[in-house]
Order: sequence, then C-alpha cells, then structure tokens
Amino acid sequence: MSASFSHTPPSSSGASSGHEATDALRALVARGNSDAAIGIERTASGLLDAMVARQRAFEEIGADIKARRDKARIFHDRQLALIRTKRTTDGTAAVAARIQAVASAESDCETRLQRATEQLDQRLDELQTLHDQDLVRLKQKLEENILMAEAWREAGEESERRSAREFAELLAKHLAEAAELEAQGRAHMRSCRLAIPRAMDAEVTDASIPAGQLVSERLQRAREHLDEILRARTSRLLSGFVPFALLALVVIGAGVIGGATTRFDEFAWQLMALYSAGGALVFAVITLLIVRFLAGRSMRGVWG
Repeated sequence: MSASFSHTPPSSSGASSGHEATDALRALVARGNSDAAIGIERTASGLLDAMVARQRAFEEIGADIKARRDKARIFHDRQLALIRTKRTTDGTAAVAARIQAVASAESDCETRLQRATEQLDQRLDELQTLHDQDLVRLKQKLEENILMAEAWREAGEESERRSAREFAELLAKHLAEAAELEAQGRAHMRSCRLAIPRAMDAEVTDASIPAGQLVSERLQRAREHLDEILRARTSRLLSGFVPFALLALVVIGAGVIGGATTRFDEFAWQLMALYSAGGALVFAVITLLIVRFLAGRSMRGVWG
C-alpha cells in the first residue's frame, strides 16, 4: 500500500517487502527465544486471547445495551402510563370544569332571566299606571272639549245668525247701490243717445225672486251696460281716427307726387322721399299716441 502511494519502482517495492519479511521473521524468532515456531505459536495465542477478550467485550457491551434498552422501554412505558393517567385526569377535570361552567352559566342565565322578568313586570305595572292616568286625563280633557265645543257651537250659531243679519243688510245695501248704478247707467246711455239693452229696459217687479238670482241679474245687466259703453267708445275712436288716416295718405301721396315731379334731380327726389317717409312715420307715431291717450281716458271714464 505504501508502494502504491509513494509510486516507487518494482525493484524498490520488492526490496522493501523482503526487508519487512525479514523484520517479521526476526521478531518471531526473538519472541520464541530463537525459535520461529514458538514465536508463531505465541503470537497466535496472543491473537486468540485478544479475539476472546474482544468477543467478551462485545458480549458485555451487547448485554449492557440490552439492559439499557429494557430500562428505557420500562421508563417509556412508565412515562406513557403517567401521560395517559394525566390525560385521563385532565380530561376528567376538564369535563368537570365544563359541567361546572355550564351549571354556573345556566344559574347566571336563570338569575338574569328572573331579574329581567321582575324588571319587565315592574315596567309593565308602571306603564299600566301611566296608561290609566293618561286615560283619566284624556277623558277629563274630552269632557272639557265637549263642553267647550257646545259653547263654541252656541257661540257659532249666534255668530252665524249675526252674520246672516249683517249679510242680509249688506245684500240689501248692494241691491240698492246696484239699482242706483243701473239707473245712472240708463240715464248715461240716454244722454249718449245709445240703445238701452232689453235686459236693462225690463224692470224686475216680482218680489218673490230670490236675492241671489236678483244679484246675478243685476250683475248681468251691469256687464251688458259696460260692453255697450265700450263698443260706443271704440266706434267713436275709430270714427275720429279716419280723418287722420286720410291726412296721412294725402301726405304720403304728396311726397310720391313731389318725387315724381322732381325725377330729373335724383338727389332732390331722394330727399323728398326721405322727408315724406319721415313725416309719415312721425305722423303715425303721434297718431298712435293720441289714440292710446284717448282710449285710456275713455276706459278711465267708463270704470270711474
């Protein structure tokens, strides 16, 4: 092996082997007191003793390992038994604690339920008392309201009777005013030489006509009177506006004729046309203002 690692040549390896064999032989001879066989025997005996001692050591070690294994198994079994016992004890304690907790929770729940029931009963009693008090108060208030309503009804009937009297007096007053206005309107229409409507010309002499119907007839006559006056004022305004319209047509025609006569002078014709158009426009504006003023005055006179 040393030769393979040292990479020595074959001649040197053979020489070293020879030297080792020589050294071994010398050792055996020295061991056997100059006898190689005795040396070999003694060496073999030593080897056998060493092998026996090693075998004994192996057996002792195996026995020790087996004893330790048995001891470890026994310890493991004991620990496992202790763990199982502890687990059983803990499970029993947990079950007992759970049972105790459930019992405590049920007892607490029953206590709370009983307390809540007592509070609910007390609250219901208070509410019933308040309800009875409110009912008594409402009954008293209802009786007071009924008495007050009776008093108000009596006062209302008296007020209605008073209002009916006042309304009858006011209606009679308005009927008198309507008759007076109708007479004034008829006189005004006669002074204006207007045709009096048949409804206004016919006198109501039947005293059995209801007051409401009489007022309606009076109002209808007043409306017809007003319409007649408006138509008359409108016709007057239109008849007064006709001369102004004719004058405007004359002015426009004069402007056109003046422009035609001065057609040889284009600038003069344009000036004449502009003057005529401006004059017609100013005249139309003034006429509209006059018509508006007269119409407003007429309406103010009618409504006045």
